[in-house]
Amino acid sequence: MKKKCVICGAEFETNMPNRLTCSPRCSKTNHNRRSTALKKEKHDNPTQNRDNPPIKCQHCGKEFIKWRGNQKFCSTECRSNHAKKPPKVKVIPPRICLQCGKEFIPTVSTQKYCSEVCCAAYWGRRVVVHTMTCKTCGKKFTDVYKAKYCSKKCRNEAIKKEQAKHAMAKATGEKVKSLAEWTEEARECNLDYGTYRALIASGKTFEELKANADNRLMPMHAHAGKSSKNACDSGYGVKVG
Repeated sequence: MKKKCVICGAEFETNMPNRLTCSPRCSKTNHNRRSTALKKEKHDNPTQNRDNPPIKCQHCGKEFIKWRGNQKFCSTECRSNHAKKPPKVKVIPPRICLQCGKEFIPTVSTQKYCSEVCCAAYWGRRVVVHTMTCKTCGKKFTDVYKAKYCSKKCRNEAIKKEQAKHAMAKATGEKVKSLAEWTEEARECNLDYGTYRALIASGKTFEELKANADNRLMPMHAHAGKSSKNACDSGYGVKVG
């Protein structure tokens, strides 16, 4: 039996009277066309689809008959435009501090106190407030944890400057100390890594710090298992020398 393909128009031989296409490719194209036509018919005639009531598009608000169970938008354009919208920023209203009664804007939804000092005072803890100087802008501020920078902006600027410094040193061939080298120098000075880097940044030299190494207590984690039994019992350190 000779038939004509409804897609490409080519003639083909078949024994199936209901066959309409000459190849699997044309069969898939025909299926897609029929599905699109059926969807369009359902969309244009909503009264004929009582089992599937119209819903509102989440982007434009237009009513349409959804073709899939989880469909939320009436068209591909509305779906794309909705995805380009900036995310909604949750605005937390001002609150009253439970300790001092001062109004403040919380950074998280669970914040109840305006500062660490008020939080500690509310729960009866003793805190020491330190007056620090920001290493980036030079502004004086108070902090419980001895922070080096007054804000995230200053901290990020300091990190960028440090990264640029390392990149410039690497480009010019200058030797940059690794973490292992810094740690080894700190051990020779009987200091932990953080304290040693802070003293170097303040203007001290390695020779000056090493000269006074015998008068310091070496940190337990930097002693590499060479501390005495008394030092282990105390948990503070051991005097070297």
